[in-house]
Amino acid sequence: MCFQVDKSFAQKDYMGRMPMEMFSKVIEEASLNSCKAITLASRGEPTLHKDLPLMLELISQKNFLDIKLNTNATKLTDDLCRAILSFGVSELVYSVDAGTKDTYESIRVGGKFNDVVQNIDTFNEIRRAEFPDSRTVTRISGVKVNESQDISQMIDFWSERVDEVTIKPAIPRWDSYNNDLTFRLEPCELLWERAYVWYDGKINPCDFDYKSYLSVGNVEKTSIKEAWLGKGYTKLRAAHSAARRGKITPCDRCPM
Repeated sequence: MCFQVDKSFAQKDYMGRMPMEMFSKVIEEASLNSCKAITLASRGEPTLHKDLPLMLELISQKNFLDIKLNTNATKLTDDLCRAILSFGVSELVYSVDAGTKDTYESIRVGGKFNDVVQNIDTFNEIRRAEFPDSRTVTRISGVKVNESQDISQMIDFWSERVDEVTIKPAIPRWDSYNNDLTFRLEPCELLWERAYVWYDGKINPCDFDYKSYLSVGNVEKTSIKEAWLGKGYTKLRAAHSAARRGKITPCDRCPM
């Protein structure tokens, strides 16, 4: 259920950390153009960025209604917990797919279940002791990938530690470009709903296209507004509206 399954993705060209100068530009433009929500997530793990607390502080200074952070919680430190709570993250989503050590570690290879549990418990302790009025909603968001996952056990285990628990069936979006054609005709709502900006500045309409075949610009050369209203997005929206998504790769093999 992860892009890293595609070995051609796990290369230097697709991996990196967004410079703070670029991040500041993205947030400023989003704020000036009435963007209502910022999510730190998608192709990588936000807590690996050394400037994440500064990034959260910067976002908190703008008028966004929703600030969301997705993390696997393996690198969630005390300082990061305090930054998340201090700067008003509204949704903290933990990517965890099981409620037992054996099942979790068979899915999240290299992850340590006990460490993840401890980190989430620590976040809760800090929230209770230092931020009792915090509005941050915590959620376990899992993906059902095999029969060893006991959904009832998982819900029971994590419900004591987070505000919400969700788990959904895996859909084929981790090796996008090798999917079978879907022959879907309806337009994809994401084209009117959101934009993604990768660490290198590429602006992309979705993360199913994690290699940016459909890139509509780069924040180093254009503004987000110019990209949003520009030829790339306009062409994609027109094709989808005319039931021609089957003529576009990888839209032609997207299950969404």
